[in-house]
Amino acid sequence: IYGENSGTNSFVISNNNIYNFTNYGIWLYNSAAGSTISGNNIFNTTTQSVDQYGINIGGGDNITISNNFIGGQLAGCLGSAWLKTAGKFYGIYASLGTTTASNIINNKIANINQSGGTSLWGINTYAGKINVGSAGNGNTISDIVNAGTSSTYGISSNSASVVSIDYNTVANINASGTG
Repeated sequence: IYGENSGTNSFVISNNNIYNFTNYGIWLYNSAAGSTISGNNIFNTTTQSVDQYGINIGGGDNITISNNFIGGQLAGCLGSAWLKTAGKFYGIYASLGTTTASNIINNKIANINQSGGTSLWGINTYAGKINVGSAGNGNTISDIVNAGTSSTYGISSNSASVVSIDYNTVANINASGTG
């Protein structure tokens, strides 16, 4: 699902099954304030060898990314693992606004197996003022294997703005590289 905004309309992307895509499950470019991505199942039943983003969102303040399942070969991160042989993997990649905080809460990123030599991120906040998790609404990043020699991150932030990372669970990650 792709959305590009040149005005002030916000996006609502909710309750979809998104699977067997090549690069992006959901990609919002230049998103408007107040957009919501919620309740989606993002998975792959075919082996992938390209850079992949479950959710990639850029721009906007007061964005909510919540209650999404990213991983596995069935809805809910179930079934066999999502298989990757090459290319980077981002469960959620967010480059957002710096005025009003956005929220990445109550998402599950799990059941992913990457055998190639590239990096893997559960959640990466590249830019913006963002709350990753909150009391009673933490994200879960678990059951991930990266057999490559590159880095593996449950939650990573490169943002120069305030990023709050609280109440999340990062568990059962098996990585051969660093991170």
